[in-house]
This record gives sequence, structure tokens and C-alpha cells, in this order.
Amino acid sequence: MSYVWLVVPLGWFACSPAEKAPSTEPDEDVTIVRIGGSETLKGAILDPLAKEMAELRPDMTIEVKGGGTGEGYRQLIAGELDVVAASRLPTPAEIEQAEAAGINVRADARRLLALDVVGIATDPSHGVGELSTDQVKGIWCDGSITDWSQVGGTGGAIHAYTRDTTSGTRAIFEDYFCGVDGFHRSVKVMDSNEEEDLLARDDGAILFGSASSLPGQTLGLKVNGNETAALPTAIHALNGTYPLSRELYLYVHPEAPIATDILFAWLASGEGQAMMEAQGLVSPDRRLGLSTGPRPIRQVVQFTGTAPILPQRDVVRLNALADELVSMPPRDRHVVLEVDAVPGDTEETIAARSQAVKEKLTKGDTTVFFEEIPHQLTATPDRVATSPTIKVFFAADEEEAPSVGATR
Repeated sequence: MSYVWLVVPLGWFACSPAEKAPSTEPDEDVTIVRIGGSETLKGAILDPLAKEMAELRPDMTIEVKGGGTGEGYRQLIAGELDVVAASRLPTPAEIEQAEAAGINVRADARRLLALDVVGIATDPSHGVGELSTDQVKGIWCDGSITDWSQVGGTGGAIHAYTRDTTSGTRAIFEDYFCGVDGFHRSVKVMDSNEEEDLLARDDGAILFGSASSLPGQTLGLKVNGNETAALPTAIHALNGTYPLSRELYLYVHPEAPIATDILFAWLASGEGQAMMEAQGLVSPDRRLGLSTGPRPIRQVVQFTGTAPILPQRDVVRLNALADELVSMPPRDRHVVLEVDAVPGDTEETIAARSQAVKEKLTKGDTTVFFEEIPHQLTATPDRVATSPTIKVFFAADEEEAPSVGATR
């Protein structure tokens, strides 16, 4: 694998706050570490981390900025951040800009922090506890569903909300449900700081975000015609029952102070892992423990119609997975594809979609072995046509996890 795992040097955090050893640096010599990016991580991890470090390490000051993942990459490239917390992988343009600035944001440089699940929420007064994928598409993608009565609710206008275009949370949600067409023009853009009180201000609102911090009632999701809805939980995400999850990463500026290693060490410690669990995120250690069942999904490629056209966000993710495959021993380059077939498909159209994914994952590497599992989709009650997907798994994810390595 290409993740950089975090190690805890013994002795850094051996004392309780009341018994902590005095700083070896003079009080006036305070190291400032600038960290920012993902709004999901800001509230769940970065703000609590800054507070914790203020107590444990008075010789350090953690300056936390938000603004979203896209803004975080921009600030890292501009030298305005020492560490960016990201809820999506960088785009090709961001990688190119970073490399021009001497910064590595490719697969071998990222630090896996946690797994997060993206959910949908609204006010419980509407009487809606679950949605199908086609109903979600009707609300956000084509605007065909505008009233709560259309999804079994009590009636009243639906107001769908999204984050801005730089958001990693928006990227995974929009790409999975709407593909290359994107959101319908009626979807409203909200500021990240509006999420907490949005339902109180707009009683028709429906929004998506990190399932760990969503307000109101979190909805279950019926995936591609399944009769049983799955809630956005870690176990459901890891076993493939629930499709919307993403890995959260940290990237470091090459000129960041060495004190950043202290932050990473604390995050990898028992206290740091417990803090992530308390915020509803899945730490790397717990993720491995939950992955004993079916293998975790690496990517869900969502096609618009039957044509083998890959959405741009899927291309970015598949390229990153291809880099990861190259870094693996040849014997571990075993990819499992669960390939959808929809009504009206032919063998040629199914094969063309599959081939499009394979070409991105291999980049000409003939050592990658593919195993395909066919999956027949049927028409759903609220829509005749269903968009096909290809789910990507790494067979090596079912094996023992790699040993912990150094942070630098």
C-alpha cells in the first residue's frame, strides 16, 4: 500500500496534563504550526487537536484554518499552511501546481488519518426515514422531485443544499449520484458554517455531509433498487452496503517545522485515536478491525447512461489507485471489479465500461490481474432507468495490514 502510517515515539506523551514535563524551550520561543483545509476535519479533529496541544505543549501554537479542501491545497501550495487536511485527493491541476512549488501531494506522500462516511439529513417532521438512489438523483441531480410527498413524506417543498465546488464532501456526493451532469440548478449552495443551524432556518431543507456531524435526522439509503436501506455507518461503508465514504488525509509542506511530527504522533496515540472515534470518524486501527468481513470498496465509478465515459472525479481517483497498485508487490496487484449491467445493456457496452476502468487502473501495466463479478440492476419503482456503476476493490485489502512505518 502507499499509505504513510503514523508512529508514536515513546515518552512524548507519557505524562498526564497535570504531570507534564516542562518545555525545554524558552517560553518566548514558540513553534507555530499552521494547519487547515477540510471543514469536516476542522470541526472534528483540528480544533480539538489545537486545544489538546495547547495543554500538552505550551511551546507550540496550532493555528487552525478552514475553508475547505480545495482552499487548503491552495494555501499549502502558496506556503500559507504547514499541513493540509484533505477530504479528497488532489486534482491533476493541484498536483501539477504543487510539484511546481516543490511539494509532493501524490500517493506516496499522504498520511491516512481516518475514514469518514457521508450521509443525508433532514428534519424528522417530514416523515421520511430513507431514500433510494433514484430519489436522491431526483432531488439533487435533475430536479424532478421537489415535494416531500413524492418520497413518502407529509408534503411541502424540498430545498436541496450543497457545499461549494472546492468541497471534498461535495465531490464524492455529486460524482456518485449525478456524474458528469452535476447538480441541478435549483440546488442551493450553503457556507460551511451554515450547516449546524440550517434545518432550524429552513424547514424544507435537505443536506449532505459527514455522518458524524449531521444535524437533524440521518436518512438510510436504498442502493440501486435494494429493498433494505443502509444507514451511513462505518461497518456498512466497509462491507459495501453503504457506498458513500472517503479517506481523510494529511499532506505536509516540505519546509514545515519538525514539530508537525509531534502532532502526527499524538494523533496516532491512544488518546488521538479515541478523539477521532468520539467524533464519529473511523481511525486506521479500528478500520482494520472492521474490515474482517467483505473487502472495503476503493472506488465506485458512476456512469451516466450506458456509455463508457468516466466522470472527471473518478478519473482522478482511479489515477491515484493506479499509482498505489504500482507501489505494491506484483503478487498483490489483484483488482476485483463488481460490474453492473442495466436493462438494455449489451455485452459490448458492459465490456466497454469495464475496459475504461481497467485502462485507468493499469496505465499499461500488464502485471495487474482483474477479476470481474457481474451484477444485474433492475428498474426501480420511481425510475425506469438506473445508472450503472463499477465498484473497485483490492484483493490485498483482505489480507493482513502492512506494518507501521516512520512518518518521515
